[in-house]
Amino acid sequence: MSQFFPSSGCVYAPAGTGAGAYALSGLQSSVPILITGAQVMDTDLILPVVCLNGVRIVYAFGQNFGEAGVNGLALLGSGGANNAESLKSFVDGKRTSAGGTTAYLSTPLGGFKVYVTGLSLGSPDSDFQIQPFVITCKLES
Repeated sequence: MSQFFPSSGCVYAPAGTGAGAYALSGLQSSVPILITGAQVMDTDLILPVVCLNGVRIVYAFGQNFGEAGVNGLALLGSGGANNAESLKSFVDGKRTSAGGTTAYLSTPLGGFKVYVTGLSLGSPDSDFQIQPFVITCKLES
């Protein structure tokens, strides 16, 4: 988890905290971005069945596409929410439906090739001039 202390118009990072533990390759924006974390979920594709006699059966069909979410904050500054357009442009360019290639998600536990599938923007915080976001992805394998 990233360590920082926001105040109106400024963000302070404690000295010696080092580089961030999370990164998404090619992530660019005209506003500074802090990646605050990522979730990765990898599951099997199954069909659980309960029979009339109480017997339970689980059919397994292989590995499902895993899910990933990259959480972050865009530091908007005085320009407000219009500054988040470059973040949306990055996602639109990397998006699988737009013919984008895979991106590489680095985490403390290893890296994953991912297909970028969407962007979710939270409500901007006008006091601290930040915009929370989540970039949604599917794992390649």
